Amino acid sequence: GKGRWPGGDGVIRRIVFREAMTASLLSGRRRTRPFGLAGGSDALPGSARVERSDGRVETLAACDRAELAPGDMIVIETPGGGGYGV
Repeated sequence: GKGRWPGGDGVIRRIVFREAMTASLLSGRRRTRPFGLAGGSDALPGSARVERSDGRVETLAACDRAELAPGDMIVIETPGGGGYGV
């Protein structure tokens, strides 16, 4: 989030699967954004999706599972931190 002291950046992780498997996701801060303080702005929420090898994209819930084939990729974007001050 923006502020006199900006919050930290989130991380983007891209994981490509080399063989078929089931993946489970347990995460938070998907609906409620990390809040700013003393006039600082909120950070962006996190998100997760599966990018299939055929180009389809499926959004994952905060707690979800997906069946993955070789070449499929999970993309996880973690939330950043809220900003502090104006």
